[in-house]
Amino acid sequence: MKSSARYFAPGKLFIAGEYAVLKPEGKAILVPVKKGIRVQAAFRKRFRIRNAQRPKENQSFSSTSEIINPRIRLAVEVSRLYLESKGHPWQPFSLIIQSNISSQDMKYGLGSSGAVIVATIGAILSLFSLEFDALTLFKLAVKANHDVMVDSSFADLAISSFKVPLLYSRFNEKVDMMLNTNHIPTLIQNHWKGLVIQPIPIPTKDFVVIFSGVSSDSPPLITQVKPHLSEAWVQASNTLIDAWLSDPTRSLTHFSMHLRDLAQRAKVAMFTPEIEQLLTWAKANSWDGKFSGAGGGDCVIIRIPKARQKEALATILPPYQVLKAIISV
Repeated sequence: MKSSARYFAPGKLFIAGEYAVLKPEGKAILVPVKKGIRVQAAFRKRFRIRNAQRPKENQSFSSTSEIINPRIRLAVEVSRLYLESKGHPWQPFSLIIQSNISSQDMKYGLGSSGAVIVATIGAILSLFSLEFDALTLFKLAVKANHDVMVDSSFADLAISSFKVPLLYSRFNEKVDMMLNTNHIPTLIQNHWKGLVIQPIPIPTKDFVVIFSGVSSDSPPLITQVKPHLSEAWVQASNTLIDAWLSDPTRSLTHFSMHLRDLAQRAKVAMFTPEIEQLLTWAKANSWDGKFSGAGGGDCVIIRIPKARQKEALATILPPYQVLKAIISV
Protein backbone atom coordinates (compact mmCIF):
# COMPACT_ATOMS: atom_id res chain seq x y z
CA MET A 1 0.00 0.00 0.00
CA LYS A 2 1.02 3.60 -0.57
CA SER A 3 1.95 5.85 2.32
CA SER A 4 -0.08 8.70 0.77
CA ALA A 5 -2.34 9.37 -2.22
CA ARG A 6 -4.12 12.29 -3.87
CA TYR A 7 -7.27 12.49 -5.90
CA PHE A 8 -8.81 15.41 -7.81
CA ALA A 9 -12.51 15.59 -8.70
CA PRO A 10 -13.59 18.39 -11.05
CA GLY A 11 -16.78 20.36 -10.79
CA LYS A 12 -19.40 20.53 -13.52
CA LEU A 13 -21.36 22.82 -15.81
CA PHE A 14 -24.68 21.93 -17.39
CA ILE A 15 -24.88 22.77 -21.07
CA ALA A 16 -28.46 21.50 -21.15
CA GLY A 17 -31.00 19.25 -19.46
CA GLU A 18 -30.48 20.20 -15.82
CA TYR A 19 -34.16 19.76 -14.97
CA ALA A 20 -35.11 17.12 -17.55
CA VAL A 21 -32.45 14.78 -16.16
CA LEU A 22 -34.28 14.60 -12.84
CA LYS A 23 -36.56 12.17 -14.65
CA PRO A 24 -35.06 8.78 -15.60
CA GLU A 25 -35.94 9.28 -19.29
CA GLY A 26 -34.46 12.79 -19.39
CA LYS A 27 -31.10 13.65 -20.95
CA ALA A 28 -28.43 16.17 -19.96
CA ILE A 29 -25.19 17.47 -21.44
CA LEU A 30 -22.44 18.34 -18.95
CA VAL A 31 -18.79 19.34 -19.08
CA PRO A 32 -16.14 19.15 -16.34
CA VAL A 33 -14.38 22.28 -15.15
CA LYS A 34 -10.81 22.91 -14.04
CA LYS A 35 -11.96 23.98 -10.60
CA GLY A 36 -12.72 21.21 -8.13
CA ILE A 37 -11.84 19.36 -4.94
CA ARG A 38 -8.46 17.80 -4.18
CA VAL A 39 -8.13 15.32 -1.32
CA GLN A 40 -4.82 14.05 0.04
CA ALA A 41 -4.92 10.88 2.14
CA ALA A 42 -2.05 9.46 4.22
CA PHE A 43 -1.72 6.67 6.77
CA ARG A 44 -1.44 7.98 10.35
CA LYS A 45 -1.64 6.68 13.91
CA ARG A 46 -5.16 8.08 14.24
CA PHE A 47 -7.97 9.27 11.96
CA ARG A 48 -7.89 12.99 11.18
CA ILE A 49 -9.58 15.43 8.80
CA ARG A 50 -8.35 18.87 7.83
CA ASN A 51 -10.67 20.86 5.62
CA ALA A 52 -8.72 23.86 4.35
CA GLN A 53 -11.86 25.73 3.30
CA ARG A 54 -13.92 24.89 6.39
CA PRO A 55 -11.63 24.90 9.45
CA LYS A 56 -14.61 24.24 11.76
CA GLU A 57 -14.72 20.74 10.29
CA ASN A 58 -11.12 19.95 11.26
CA GLN A 59 -11.19 17.02 13.64
CA SER A 60 -9.82 13.72 14.86
CA PHE A 61 -12.22 10.79 15.03
CA SER A 62 -12.27 7.13 15.96
CA SER A 63 -15.55 6.20 14.25
CA THR A 64 -16.93 7.44 10.93
CA SER A 65 -20.15 8.37 12.73
CA GLU A 66 -18.24 11.20 14.44
CA ILE A 67 -17.34 12.99 11.18
CA ILE A 68 -18.99 16.44 11.17
CA ASN A 69 -19.53 16.92 7.42
CA PRO A 70 -22.32 14.51 6.38
CA ARG A 71 -21.06 14.04 2.81
CA ILE A 72 -17.49 13.34 3.91
CA ARG A 73 -18.85 11.00 6.59
CA LEU A 74 -20.88 9.02 4.05
CA ALA A 75 -17.98 8.95 1.57
CA VAL A 76 -15.62 7.58 4.23
CA GLU A 77 -18.16 4.99 5.37
CA VAL A 78 -18.87 3.75 1.84
CA SER A 79 -15.11 3.52 1.26
CA ARG A 80 -14.76 1.45 4.43
CA LEU A 81 -17.52 -0.95 3.42
CA TYR A 82 -16.09 -1.37 -0.07
CA LEU A 83 -12.54 -1.92 1.18
CA GLU A 84 -13.69 -4.50 3.71
CA SER A 85 -15.66 -6.32 1.00
CA LYS A 86 -12.37 -6.58 -0.90
CA GLY A 87 -10.50 -7.92 2.13
CA HIS A 88 -8.60 -4.71 2.92
CA PRO A 89 -8.25 -4.09 6.69
CA TRP A 90 -9.33 -0.63 7.84
CA GLN A 91 -6.41 1.49 9.09
CA PRO A 92 -6.20 5.05 10.46
CA PHE A 93 -5.44 7.83 7.98
CA SER A 94 -5.66 11.58 7.58
CA LEU A 95 -7.57 13.50 4.94
CA ILE A 96 -6.58 16.98 3.76
CA ILE A 97 -9.37 18.55 1.69
CA GLN A 98 -8.65 21.53 -0.55
CA SER A 99 -11.07 23.36 -2.83
CA ASN A 100 -11.02 26.15 -5.40
CA ILE A 101 -14.61 25.55 -6.46
CA SER A 102 -16.15 28.42 -4.51
CA SER A 103 -15.49 32.10 -3.92
CA GLN A 104 -14.86 32.94 -0.26
CA ASP A 105 -18.25 32.29 1.37
CA MET A 106 -20.07 31.91 -1.94
CA LYS A 107 -20.49 28.83 -4.11
CA TYR A 108 -20.31 29.05 -7.90
CA GLY A 109 -22.80 26.21 -8.31
CA LEU A 110 -20.23 23.91 -9.91
CA GLY A 111 -21.03 20.78 -7.94
CA SER A 112 -18.76 21.12 -4.90
CA SER A 113 -20.93 18.77 -2.80
CA GLY A 114 -20.60 15.98 -5.35
CA ALA A 115 -16.94 16.63 -6.05
CA VAL A 116 -15.96 16.30 -2.37
CA ILE A 117 -17.65 12.88 -2.21
CA VAL A 118 -15.91 11.63 -5.34
CA ALA A 119 -12.51 13.04 -4.34
CA THR A 120 -12.74 11.57 -0.82
CA ILE A 121 -13.62 8.09 -2.07
CA GLY A 122 -10.99 8.28 -4.82
CA ALA A 123 -8.26 9.33 -2.39
CA ILE A 124 -9.07 6.60 0.16
CA LEU A 125 -9.25 3.79 -2.40
CA SER A 126 -5.99 5.01 -3.96
CA LEU A 127 -4.33 5.11 -0.54
CA PHE A 128 -5.25 1.48 0.05
CA SER A 129 -3.95 0.62 -3.47
CA LEU A 130 -7.36 -0.61 -4.59
CA GLU A 131 -7.80 -0.26 -8.35
CA PHE A 132 -11.11 1.18 -9.56
CA ASP A 133 -12.61 2.56 -12.74
CA ALA A 134 -14.77 5.64 -13.24
CA LEU A 135 -18.05 3.71 -13.20
CA THR A 136 -17.19 2.03 -9.88
CA LEU A 137 -16.26 5.40 -8.41
CA PHE A 138 -19.54 6.88 -9.64
CA LYS A 139 -21.61 4.05 -8.15
CA LEU A 140 -19.87 4.33 -4.79
CA ALA A 141 -20.39 8.09 -4.80
CA VAL A 142 -24.09 7.67 -5.60
CA LYS A 143 -24.43 5.20 -2.73
CA ALA A 144 -22.78 7.71 -0.39
CA ASN A 145 -24.99 10.60 -1.56
CA HIS A 146 -28.26 8.77 -2.12
CA ASP A 147 -29.67 8.93 1.41
CA VAL A 148 -29.18 12.69 1.71
CA MET A 149 -30.06 13.64 -1.91
CA VAL A 150 -32.56 11.04 -3.10
CA ASP A 151 -34.16 13.52 -5.54
CA SER A 152 -30.85 14.30 -7.23
CA SER A 153 -29.98 13.34 -10.80
CA PHE A 154 -26.42 12.53 -9.58
CA ALA A 155 -25.10 14.00 -12.85
CA ASP A 156 -22.49 16.00 -10.92
CA LEU A 157 -21.08 12.72 -9.54
CA ALA A 158 -20.80 11.35 -13.09
CA ILE A 159 -18.78 14.36 -14.27
CA SER A 160 -16.54 14.31 -11.18
CA SER A 161 -15.92 10.58 -11.70
CA PHE A 162 -15.44 10.45 -15.49
CA LYS A 163 -13.83 13.90 -15.96
CA VAL A 164 -14.94 14.27 -19.61
CA PRO A 165 -17.96 15.89 -21.33
CA LEU A 166 -20.94 13.57 -21.02
CA LEU A 167 -24.40 12.82 -22.28
CA TYR A 168 -26.10 11.61 -19.12
CA SER A 169 -29.41 10.03 -18.11
CA ARG A 170 -30.40 9.04 -14.58
CA PHE A 171 -30.99 5.43 -13.55
CA ASN A 172 -34.58 4.38 -12.85
CA GLU A 173 -36.59 3.90 -9.66
CA LYS A 174 -35.70 0.21 -9.33
CA VAL A 175 -32.08 1.23 -8.84
CA ASP A 176 -33.19 3.69 -6.15
CA MET A 177 -34.73 0.75 -4.31
CA MET A 178 -31.54 -1.28 -4.79
CA LEU A 179 -29.50 1.56 -3.30
CA ASN A 180 -31.34 1.16 -0.01
CA THR A 181 -29.28 -1.97 0.66
CA ASN A 182 -25.81 -1.79 2.17
CA HIS A 183 -24.44 -4.65 0.09
CA ILE A 184 -21.85 -2.61 -1.77
CA PRO A 185 -20.40 -5.38 -4.03
CA THR A 186 -23.88 -6.09 -5.43
CA LEU A 187 -24.39 -2.41 -6.23
CA ILE A 188 -21.10 -2.32 -8.10
CA GLN A 189 -21.64 -5.53 -10.05
CA ASN A 190 -25.28 -5.01 -11.06
CA HIS A 191 -26.37 -3.21 -14.20
CA TRP A 192 -28.12 0.07 -13.35
CA LYS A 193 -31.11 0.15 -15.68
CA GLY A 194 -31.66 3.47 -17.43
CA LEU A 195 -28.21 4.86 -16.61
CA VAL A 196 -26.50 6.54 -19.56
CA ILE A 197 -22.97 7.89 -19.19
CA GLN A 198 -21.69 8.55 -22.71
CA PRO A 199 -18.53 10.59 -23.37
CA ILE A 200 -19.13 13.13 -26.15
CA PRO A 201 -17.06 15.78 -27.96
CA ILE A 202 -18.09 19.32 -26.98
CA PRO A 203 -16.54 22.40 -28.67
CA THR A 204 -16.16 24.93 -25.86
CA LYS A 205 -13.51 27.42 -27.05
CA ASP A 206 -16.17 30.13 -27.47
CA PHE A 207 -17.88 29.45 -24.15
CA VAL A 208 -17.43 32.05 -21.43
CA VAL A 209 -18.61 31.34 -17.89
CA ILE A 210 -19.74 34.28 -15.78
CA PHE A 211 -20.70 34.02 -12.12
CA SER A 212 -23.86 36.06 -11.50
CA GLY A 213 -22.71 37.16 -8.06
CA VAL A 214 -25.56 35.26 -6.39
CA SER A 215 -25.34 31.69 -5.14
CA SER A 216 -28.34 29.50 -5.83
CA ASP A 217 -30.06 27.23 -3.32
CA SER A 218 -30.94 24.39 -5.68
CA PRO A 219 -32.92 21.92 -3.48
CA PRO A 220 -35.92 24.25 -2.88
CA LEU A 221 -36.06 25.08 -6.60
CA ILE A 222 -35.98 21.39 -7.52
CA THR A 223 -38.75 20.64 -5.03
CA GLN A 224 -40.96 23.35 -6.55
CA VAL A 225 -40.22 22.46 -10.17
CA LYS A 226 -40.32 18.66 -10.08
CA PRO A 227 -44.15 18.35 -10.07
CA HIS A 228 -44.20 20.35 -13.32
CA LEU A 229 -41.77 18.12 -15.22
CA SER A 230 -44.30 16.62 -17.58
CA GLU A 231 -43.38 13.85 -19.99
CA ALA A 232 -44.01 16.23 -22.90
CA TRP A 233 -41.68 18.90 -21.46
CA VAL A 234 -38.92 16.32 -20.83
CA GLN A 235 -39.27 14.88 -24.34
CA ALA A 236 -39.11 18.37 -25.83
CA SER A 237 -35.90 18.96 -23.86
CA ASN A 238 -34.47 15.69 -25.20
CA THR A 239 -35.33 16.75 -28.75
CA LEU A 240 -33.47 20.03 -28.28
CA ILE A 241 -30.46 18.15 -26.92
CA ASP A 242 -30.42 15.68 -29.82
CA ALA A 243 -30.58 18.56 -32.29
CA TRP A 244 -27.76 20.42 -30.53
CA LEU A 245 -25.54 17.33 -30.44
CA SER A 246 -25.99 16.91 -34.18
CA ASP A 247 -25.06 20.58 -34.66
CA PRO A 248 -23.31 22.19 -31.64
CA THR A 249 -23.33 25.55 -33.42
CA ARG A 250 -27.06 25.78 -32.68
CA SER A 251 -27.93 28.53 -30.24
CA LEU A 252 -27.97 27.87 -26.51
CA THR A 253 -30.94 30.23 -26.40
CA HIS A 254 -33.23 27.34 -27.39
CA PHE A 255 -32.39 25.69 -24.07
CA SER A 256 -32.89 28.97 -22.21
CA MET A 257 -36.35 29.50 -23.74
CA HIS A 258 -37.37 25.96 -22.78
CA LEU A 259 -36.27 26.59 -19.19
CA ARG A 260 -38.18 29.89 -19.17
CA ASP A 261 -41.32 27.98 -20.12
CA LEU A 262 -40.77 25.64 -17.16
CA ALA A 263 -40.12 28.56 -14.81
CA GLN A 264 -43.42 30.13 -15.82
CA ARG A 265 -45.33 26.87 -15.39
CA ALA A 266 -43.83 26.24 -11.95
CA LYS A 267 -43.93 29.93 -10.96
CA VAL A 268 -40.33 29.88 -9.68
CA ALA A 269 -37.68 32.57 -10.00
CA MET A 270 -35.07 30.71 -12.03
CA PHE A 271 -34.19 33.86 -13.98
CA THR A 272 -32.88 36.32 -11.41
CA PRO A 273 -32.32 40.01 -12.34
CA GLU A 274 -28.59 39.29 -12.62
CA ILE A 275 -29.13 36.34 -14.97
CA GLU A 276 -31.61 38.39 -17.03
CA GLN A 277 -29.09 41.21 -17.34
CA LEU A 278 -26.36 38.88 -18.58
CA LEU A 279 -28.67 37.21 -21.10
CA THR A 280 -29.89 40.63 -22.32
CA TRP A 281 -26.27 41.74 -22.72
CA ALA A 282 -25.55 38.62 -24.76
CA LYS A 283 -28.60 39.07 -26.97
CA ALA A 284 -27.77 42.74 -27.61
CA ASN A 285 -24.41 41.61 -28.98
CA SER A 286 -25.91 38.75 -31.06
CA TRP A 287 -24.42 36.13 -28.74
CA ASP A 288 -26.30 33.22 -27.19
CA GLY A 289 -26.34 31.88 -23.66
CA LYS A 290 -28.16 30.25 -20.75
CA PHE A 291 -27.75 29.70 -17.04
CA SER A 292 -26.13 26.47 -15.85
CA GLY A 293 -27.83 24.39 -13.18
CA ALA A 294 -31.06 25.07 -11.33
CA GLY A 295 -31.10 28.83 -11.89
CA GLY A 296 -31.88 31.30 -9.15
CA GLY A 297 -28.26 32.40 -9.31
CA ASP A 298 -24.84 30.81 -9.93
CA CYS A 299 -23.31 30.82 -13.42
CA VAL A 300 -24.31 31.82 -16.93
CA ILE A 301 -22.68 30.36 -20.05
CA ILE A 302 -22.37 32.81 -22.96
CA ARG A 303 -20.93 31.89 -26.33
CA ILE A 304 -18.70 34.73 -27.54
CA PRO A 305 -16.39 34.34 -30.56
CA LYS A 306 -12.86 33.80 -29.29
CA ALA A 307 -11.54 36.84 -31.13
CA ARG A 308 -13.99 39.13 -29.34
CA GLN A 309 -13.77 37.75 -25.82
CA LYS A 310 -11.00 39.98 -24.46
CA GLU A 311 -12.78 43.16 -25.55
CA ALA A 312 -16.20 41.95 -24.42
CA LEU A 313 -15.16 40.68 -21.01
CA ALA A 314 -13.35 43.92 -20.20
CA THR A 315 -16.81 45.46 -19.81
CA ILE A 316 -17.90 42.99 -17.10
CA LEU A 317 -18.32 44.75 -13.75
CA PRO A 318 -19.17 43.49 -10.23
CA PRO A 319 -21.17 41.66 -9.02
CA TYR A 320 -20.35 39.58 -12.08
CA GLN A 321 -17.14 37.58 -12.20
CA VAL A 322 -15.61 35.93 -15.27
CA LEU A 323 -14.36 32.44 -14.45
CA LYS A 324 -11.30 32.11 -16.65
CA ALA A 325 -9.98 28.81 -17.99
CA ILE A 326 -12.74 26.97 -16.25
CA ILE A 327 -13.91 24.50 -18.88
CA SER A 328 -11.77 21.38 -19.18
CA VAL A 329 -12.41 19.24 -22.26
